Amino acid sequence: MNSCGGTHCVEAELQRPCDSHECQHEAETCVDMKSHSICTCVTACPDYYAPVCGKIAGLNFAQEYYNECHMTMKACQTKAAIKKVNCKSYHIINGATATTQPTVLLTFVTSAVLLLIRLLLYDV
Repeated sequence: MNSCGGTHCVEAELQRPCDSHECQHEAETCVDMKSHSICTCVTACPDYYAPVCGKIAGLNFAQEYYNECHMTMKACQTKAAIKKVNCKSYHIINGATATTQPTVLLTFVTSAVLLLIRLLLYDV
């Protein structure tokens, strides 16, 4: 006789807590603990630049994220549904909107001109 009370013992199939648990927010990940599960957000993302744009429902603008993992992490942290969208549709080019790019360029040119004037006047 064995511990099962008979001659044959069939081990109960091990079930992981996440097998029967669904996280409330789609960006959360279920983590199996020994006797229970918890839902958590990703806390680290790969460090490669593959920009994606995301838009929160109800807002009329989008934001560029370093990569899709960063967008998912932000969605989870804020509990917002961030939908991946085409950056060009929102006039986002390299993290700036088309309306802010001329300002950035003007600031850069102005700084360069001022530096040149300083060099010429003060012979630095």
